[in-house]
Amino acid sequence: MKKDIHNFTLDYFIKHQKKLVKKYKGKELLMDFSGVVAAFDTLREALTTGDKTIGYGKYSVMKCLPGKEAYTATIGPLFSVK
Repeated sequence: MKKDIHNFTLDYFIKHQKKLVKKYKGKELLMDFSGVVAAFDTLREALTTGDKTIGYGKYSVMKCLPGKEAYTATIGPLFSVK
């Protein structure tokens, strides 16, 4: 069974993170099943290009940063104070 694009690109990013950060630190990486397709300064550029050249739902975009923070998130409760 083929992995979905998001699992594939996350695994690829983690495996190659040091090399990618050295080359693309701070950029938005447009990725598909071949790996990094292109790097952009903005998320909007990456998403627009991905939709036009690869197709909606067939790519992933990740911010290229060092450390686990690049691919982990802490989710806490949301609340409102009046």
